[in-house]
Amino acid sequence: MSKKQRENSKISCSFCGKDSREVDFVTAGQNAYICSECIDLVTEIAAEKRNKNTSAKTQESILKTPAEIVAHMNKHIINQVKAKRKIAIAINNHRKRLLDPTITKSNILIQGSSGSGKTLIAQTIAKILNVPFIIVDATSFTESGYVGDDVENILGRLYNAANEDMARAEQGIVFIDEIDKKADRQTGAFKTRDVSGIGVQQALLKIIDDHGAKISFQAEGGRRHSQKETITMDTANILFIAGGAFVDIDKSIPATHETFIKYGMIPEFMGRFPAIVQLEDLTTVEVRHILTDVENSIVSQYQRLFKADGVKLVLSDSLLDHIAEQAVKKGIGARGLRAMLENILSDAMFESSDHSGRTCTIDIVDGVPTTTYKKGRK
Repeated sequence: MSKKQRENSKISCSFCGKDSREVDFVTAGQNAYICSECIDLVTEIAAEKRNKNTSAKTQESILKTPAEIVAHMNKHIINQVKAKRKIAIAINNHRKRLLDPTITKSNILIQGSSGSGKTLIAQTIAKILNVPFIIVDATSFTESGYVGDDVENILGRLYNAANEDMARAEQGIVFIDEIDKKADRQTGAFKTRDVSGIGVQQALLKIIDDHGAKISFQAEGGRRHSQKETITMDTANILFIAGGAFVDIDKSIPATHETFIKYGMIPEFMGRFPAIVQLEDLTTVEVRHILTDVENSIVSQYQRLFKADGVKLVLSDSLLDHIAEQAVKKGIGARGLRAMLENILSDAMFESSDHSGRTCTIDIVDGVPTTTYKKGRK
């Protein structure tokens, strides 16, 4: 090794401290050196800064009326007419609030049976707003001092979902599922007991506050954080959506905040969810429509999988009706449709590549799915 090579091998980046042997290269600047990894990081940060500067204009340019939002939701969500109208208003108001922070935030509480579309609605809202989105299960959280996740981890997950872009993370959406499992049913009108229920609700208060709060959490590493470090996030513009079945609350009667307080939710928690949305249970006809008639339906997805092998997949009306009936009968609504189809199509998917150029028809015969193949894909 020459003298010059030995000297170059000792050159260290002035920012991260790595020397030229640990990275692709180290280049000299004015009175400083910078390595290839720091150059990549600076490039990413600069791009994010440019995006942040145009975020307000972007929000304004995509602002839609509630009617337009409902029209978009109709492509993905069957029925739920009243619920979609309330949600569209909430989305529209949240957009306005991002442009005018003096408007108080309105978090959303959704009551609906398993498979009625709570998660899909939250995902659709995130797509409309074009913001980072995460789903957390309330049952995984405990009050401080108990074994389980701390609620501050929610913000860490949102930060990661935003690819560590704090500006985007602070405008993201958090869907807290199964929140009814954290009701204090001992003091509520319907008695059962979760010892950490009230503690979790209380722990969430600061994070979901309608005026926001600056919350610190531990970064779990990533492209910017090689080691754990404390990061602070402002929750003022984060939209929180809580969902649960609340099985003992009659959905035929509009529920009020007092209804959920009687169920076992503490008044302070309910006070942070001004918008209450109740979903109707799906009928067999509605589940049948979900299978085939919504945008990017489940059936169309499987048809594309078979098409990749040169096979045309045809599911008979009788089979689709049977699947819808079973989903409603088992109380799984739309949530279990993919699992049901996966089970029914399992053998056909295994054999698909052997039947290129054919039509695969699956029917229901005496309650049993039956598969037949014919030449041609017309």
